[in-house]
Amino acid sequence: MKIKSHIAILFLLSLFLANCSYFGKKIDYGEVKDDVYSNAFFNFSMNIPNGWVLSKELMDEINKTVFVDDNKEMNVLNKNTTYLLTVFLSEFIPENNTFNPCLEIAAINLKAVPKLKTELEAIPNSQTVIPKAEFYDYVVFDRETINGIEFYLRETVAGSIQKCYVIILNDFALCFSISFADKEQEDILMQSIKSIKFN
Repeated sequence: MKIKSHIAILFLLSLFLANCSYFGKKIDYGEVKDDVYSNAFFNFSMNIPNGWVLSKELMDEINKTVFVDDNKEMNVLNKNTTYLLTVFLSEFIPENNTFNPCLEIAAINLKAVPKLKTELEAIPNSQTVIPKAEFYDYVVFDRETINGIEFYLRETVAGSIQKCYVIILNDFALCFSISFADKEQEDILMQSIKSIKFN
């Protein structure tokens, strides 16, 4: 199956929480005002969870960092990915909880990673589940329409759950990633995802 044989390139999308760097082209990192994030460069806005922690310092730091990996495709992806927003439930791990849920938005320059666009477009309209993929319990590929816009969806499960909603916009893959450990956290984060609006 094409999706299974090329899972490695889509696997890279799940590493948003650990890998990214500046990709040279000046873009608008957007702004947050009254719990609404807006970005003029990509022409969209979305709500962010009330009271969650905006980690601008973390974004600045990881966008300045170049991660080196033995995998050449990973290195290309790292050098061409920029984080636009990182929001956590808490500045620290919440009490009685070992997982700090978050919302992240990242942009990947597809001119430098054209294979990623091909892999995204290969995701079928119907849900595809791949058990024991990479180090995950399972991976789900799907497409989902939000406010009239179709997103490519990749869900990974390995203790916590990460959902990555991706849209191809001009020469970029714009990625909205949410990570959570329970239904309550998911519901809060999905409210943000469902609020995404392109002007």
